[in-house]
Amino acid sequence: MVKRKKWFVPVLILIILAFAAGGVIYLISGGSFSSGGKQPSGTWSVKESFPGSPVSDFTVTVQNLKSATHFELRIDGFPIGERVPIDDYVRGLPIIFSKPERMEVWFFDCEDADEPIAIARCHHSGALVFPGTEGAFDENNAAANVSNGDSDNDNNGVQNEEEEDEKGLLNNLKQWLDRTINRLFPKPDQEKPEKEITNGEEEVGNTAPPVGGGSDDDNSAESGSTGDNSTGDSSNEGNEESGSAEKDPPAAAPAGRWYVEPDTPPTALFKISVDNIDPGAYYELYASGILVGKRVPLGEGVCSISLMFSEPSALKVKFFAGKNSASLLAEAECTEDGELKFIE
Repeated sequence: MVKRKKWFVPVLILIILAFAAGGVIYLISGGSFSSGGKQPSGTWSVKESFPGSPVSDFTVTVQNLKSATHFELRIDGFPIGERVPIDDYVRGLPIIFSKPERMEVWFFDCEDADEPIAIARCHHSGALVFPGTEGAFDENNAAANVSNGDSDNDNNGVQNEEEEDEKGLLNNLKQWLDRTINRLFPKPDQEKPEKEITNGEEEVGNTAPPVGGGSDDDNSAESGSTGDNSTGDSSNEGNEESGSAEKDPPAAAPAGRWYVEPDTPPTALFKISVDNIDPGAYYELYASGILVGKRVPLGEGVCSISLMFSEPSALKVKFFAGKNSASLLAEAECTEDGELKFIE
C-alpha cells in the first residue's frame, strides 16, 4: 500500500500537465481539438445559378474549422443576403462578387451566434485567407500574383482599346446613317411651310379676273361671285387656323439624369432627377434585370452597397404611376455620363 501511494502523486502531476498542454493546443488551434493544431484554410467560388441565369451563387469550402456550421458573406462589412449553412450558398448579382478584395466570409458555430469564430478575406485566386496565414500565403503566391497581374493588365489594356475602337466605329456609322436618312427622307414639318407658300401663290394667281369680252353686268356678276368665294375662302382659312390653334401641342419627351450620393458606409443612395414625368410617380431600379431595393417616389433614393452602382450599363429605371400601380409610364437606361436614356 505504501509503494502505491508513492506513485500516485507523480501520476497525478503528469495527468494535470497533459490537460494543461491540451488546453494550450486548443487555444492555438482556434478552439478546435480536431484540427490537430493546423490553421484553417479554404476556398471560395462563384458560378451561375443555372445556364443563362442573371444571378450567381457564392459558395465556400473550409478545412480545419469543424466547429463552423454557418457563414455570412460581407462586402465592406455589410452583410449580403442571409446567414446560411456552411454547405449552402449566397445568391446575388454577378457584379456583387466582382471585387474580391472587398469581400469577407464570417464563420459561426450556430445559426444565432452573435460573434464569429473566424473571419477570412477573399483572395482573387479563389483562396480564403485566415488571420495568421497571410504571410505564408503571400510568399507562396507572390510570383504567381505578379505574373497574373501583369497578364491581366495587358489583357485588360488590349480589351479596353478594342472596345473603344468598336465604340468609335459604331458612333461614326450611326452618325453617317442619320445624315443619310435625313437627306433622303426629310421630315414633313420641314417641307410643309414651302408647300403652303406655293399653294398660296397659286391661289392668288387664280383669282385674277378673266381677260376679254363679256358685258359689264356679266363682269360685275363674276366679280361678285369671285368676291363671295374669296370671302368664303378667307373665312375657311380662319376657321382652319383657329382649329389648329385649339389642338393641344404634343407632349414633351421625358428626360433626366442619375447620380449616386454617399450614405452610411458602406452603402450609397441611387437618385434621379427627371422632367416631363408626373411628379407623383414612383420608380424601380434594376441591375442586370434584378430589382434593387424597393419601389420609391421620384424624390427618394434607392439604398444599396456602392458596388451595386459601379456598372451603369447594367442599370435600368422603370417609372410607374403609383406605389402599387402596374401601369408602366416609361423605362430608361443609365449611361456612363449620368444621363437617363429613355426607351421609346
